[in-house]
Amino acid sequence: MKVYAAASKLSLSIGCMFLGLCLAARAVFAVDEPSLGRRYFTELVPFVQKEVTSTFRGKDGVPIAYRMFRHVGAKGGIVIVHGYSESTLKNAELIHDLIMANYNVYSLDLRGMGESGRLLANPQIGHVAAFSDYVDDLRSFVTSIVKPVESGDLFLIGHSTGGLASALLLEQPGDLFQAVAWSAPMFGIQSRGVPYWLAYAGIWTAIKLGLAEHYVLGRGDYDAKEDRPEKSYVTHSLLRAQNASELYKQVPQLRIWGTSYGWVYNALIFSQQAVAHAADVTTPILLLQAEADVVVSSAPQQSFCARAKNCRLIVATGAMHEILNESDPIRDLALRQMLEFFAAHAKTTTVTVKQP
Repeated sequence: MKVYAAASKLSLSIGCMFLGLCLAARAVFAVDEPSLGRRYFTELVPFVQKEVTSTFRGKDGVPIAYRMFRHVGAKGGIVIVHGYSESTLKNAELIHDLIMANYNVYSLDLRGMGESGRLLANPQIGHVAAFSDYVDDLRSFVTSIVKPVESGDLFLIGHSTGGLASALLLEQPGDLFQAVAWSAPMFGIQSRGVPYWLAYAGIWTAIKLGLAEHYVLGRGDYDAKEDRPEKSYVTHSLLRAQNASELYKQVPQLRIWGTSYGWVYNALIFSQQAVAHAADVTTPILLLQAEADVVVSSAPQQSFCARAKNCRLIVATGAMHEILNESDPIRDLALRQMLEFFAAHAKTTTVTVKQP
């Protein structure tokens, strides 16, 4: 992994030197890595924490935490749906950048994650009874909380699990968003050499043995020895990996360290369902696919985009799974592509960018 990371960074540097991609990709509203090292825990995370966390009752009464970041003159709103084990706090940098791009931001923590209610006695086990619960919570959030206060265009950014949850929502009747952008949506899990049928059979067997709420084999509670940012398989940015690791240490209640058999089973079933019903989606979609993703599969993403009515797929060259947590050249280009996509589908085309 280290060899690949070094090669990827070298290729990015060469591309920036000879093709001018650094200048083109540098988002003026984004925080660069040198500044991020100083600002993440002194400015960005405290800014998010300063916004009071609210909750609403999700499916079966589970408290769902959310924060809204609104300002006068915003040209619209963006709903953020995070990935597995993430949270609004983890997305502090993204929230900052979207506000600087002059959007209101609405971010919820999925059930069982972040500051939302946990579903098991052990809060570190990532679990959900059904992925449809994520969808029900997201619909309630958008229709009952966001829509009543956001009068402008409304967009959505979903990462990984958040991409799958929002895809399942888009397949239901009703046009909630002007456009949607996904970062490495989870339409299939990398089996890492294990045949899909065998992985499915193993998970199914564990469910039948009553292990749905138990860690999958090989996973357990948080272990600082295993939390090694320099070994990250989701980003080339050591700084951003270190920030994510440090956030877990500073706010331990955010920790989700391993999935349950039930969560993986749901991921397998509902990701297939999302791809199978992609033709029901009419909302314009930008799907950013991570070229070096070892977490989710690329083929189901291509299948989804081919079936959806209005989907554009762009490969994020050199990117690992967390495209919006990647090194600056990759991250900035991806974020700019998302915002340009939103601007192209806005009812008004006025573009106003705040200075960082």
